[in-house]
Amino acid sequence: MKTLEEIERLSPADLERLAETPQAATDGLSDALDELRSAAALAERGFFDAEEMMSLRKLGSPFQGHPNMHRVPGVEMSTGSLGQGFSAAVGMATVGKIDRNPG
Repeated sequence: MKTLEEIERLSPADLERLAETPQAATDGLSDALDELRSAAALAERGFFDAEEMMSLRKLGSPFQGHPNMHRVPGVEMSTGSLGQGFSAAVGMATVGKIDRNPG
C-alpha cells in the first residue's frame, strides 16, 4: 500500500500512467490512491491540468477528500459514505428506464 507521502511525491507523468492502470491492479490500496486514480483519469481527459493534482489532500484543494462535483470539473456526483454510489446508480438507472419508457 502506498502511503500518502509516497503518493504526494508522484510526478504528473506518474499520475497520467496511474490513470491508465486497471483498477483491479491497484485494489486494496489506500483511499488516497483511489481518489488520485479518478483525478488522473479526469485530467487525462482534459477536465483540468494534471499539475492541479499536486495539491491532493491539501487544505483548500479541490482534491482534499471525497470527490466534490462543485469543485472538481468532470465529477457528476459528490460522494462520501460507502454504499452511497450504489443507491445513486439505482436511482439513475430507474430514471433512465422511466425516461425511455414513458407509460
